[in-house]
Amino acid sequence: MTTMTSRRAILAGAAAIPVTALASSTPALSKEPDPIFMAIERHRVRFHRRMETGELSSRTPDFGPEASKPENIAIHEAADKAMRDNDAAAMELADTQPTTMAGILALIDYVEAFNQGEFRLNDDWYSAPFNWPSAESFDFETDTDEELGMAYAVLLNIRDALKTVAA
Repeated sequence: MTTMTSRRAILAGAAAIPVTALASSTPALSKEPDPIFMAIERHRVRFHRRMETGELSSRTPDFGPEASKPENIAIHEAADKAMRDNDAAAMELADTQPTTMAGILALIDYVEAFNQGEFRLNDDWYSAPFNWPSAESFDFETDTDEELGMAYAVLLNIRDALKTVAA
């Protein structure tokens, strides 16, 4: 018999974990801020820059005589750089382990908001699951994991954070 597990079922199961037990193991007066908040903000800023430069680049000629003008070349190069910077920030987000329950929840909330399109430049430029780096960007131990990409990397990160916070 095969059982399909839905996102709601997983979240319902996670809700059954006594949050007070997890939260009580978090140092109340940590001298170091949770690094996930900086990683989230860095990704948010870089994604916005990616949208801005992408929007400008989409209105800039990329072939013909106009494309060879220095200002048009610079616009396309800036858009390419913003895309690389955004992907690097996304990879950093997936690799930064939250150190507090608040950080774990913030990471989950951020990824959900991003996937729901809550970060927008206009009607044409917005966040969505397809805006995360591709699976080829990740260095997983097995080929099968590689197909799962950003979502899987974040899930593993959250699992490890929960283990640490609960310990």
